[in-house]
Amino acid sequence: MLVESANDDSDDSPLLIWLNGGPGCSSLLGMFMENGPWIVDDGETEFKLNPHSWNQRMNVLYLEGPVGVGYSWAFDWKSKKFNDVIAASDFFSSLQSFFKKFPYLADNPLWLSGESYAGIYVPYLAWKIHEFNTNAKITKDTPIPLQGILVGNPATHWDYDTYNSYWPMAYMHNLMDTDTYLTLAEDECKMYFRDVKPANLTQACILALDDFNENTERINWYDIYRDVYDTGSLRSRVGKTVNEDGETVYYTRGFTMQEYTPWLPKSKADPIVLGDAVSDYLNDYEVRRELHVS
Repeated sequence: MLVESANDDSDDSPLLIWLNGGPGCSSLLGMFMENGPWIVDDGETEFKLNPHSWNQRMNVLYLEGPVGVGYSWAFDWKSKKFNDVIAASDFFSSLQSFFKKFPYLADNPLWLSGESYAGIYVPYLAWKIHEFNTNAKITKDTPIPLQGILVGNPATHWDYDTYNSYWPMAYMHNLMDTDTYLTLAEDECKMYFRDVKPANLTQACILALDDFNENTERINWYDIYRDVYDTGSLRSRVGKTVNEDGETVYYTRGFTMQEYTPWLPKSKADPIVLGDAVSDYLNDYEVRRELHVS
């Protein structure tokens, strides 16, 4: 989805591509809850103007990926199989198709951005563009004017990601006390998502983390300043809409923190739910019809 720049000279404004992570998170989440012109917060049902929208200075293209995420689709299940290289190729093909439909943006400065697993998507896509630009010297194609990349909360390397990065972040934001942080540092406590590497957890590590997890189980780790709502405060986790044939279709309203972030410790409290209003909006038949989504 393209959101044009609010500048008077939008045709000449830079183009920024936004990719959400996952893998499997729709970039429309970023558009409608983070940096788009109209956003809706958790616990609310109406959209409001975003005073910090990124399209104030540039054109923003929200790309879905890998194939099958959000409104994107594939002809068969085989086409839905992907890895980071395949995803980068698909993103690059999408960008080329986009420039064919919007040629006036093809010469504008291009930036790649995203969050979470886009810490993988973005540099891989930048690599594909660099590869294309290098070959353009031979093929005589017009190079893509890539200026740079920016990623927030990025997935990069297991030695630094997930647990091993969010403990220091929690301490720097006053969500972890000094004694706990020193215990984790002095005992060299380490954990890895899905045990991709052996953990190093002494008894002191386990006790310190149990206390930390209990104190922070009501925190939204995607926005620690945002209010949170549990399933008990919502109407239902099951939403209902209709398809183009008028048939009733059911969908899951929002996602719990565990569904969003499976590497977080399982909470004993009621699960926090994120994005229920956005899932209702994007599953609404009238919205899908106006966006030409079948």
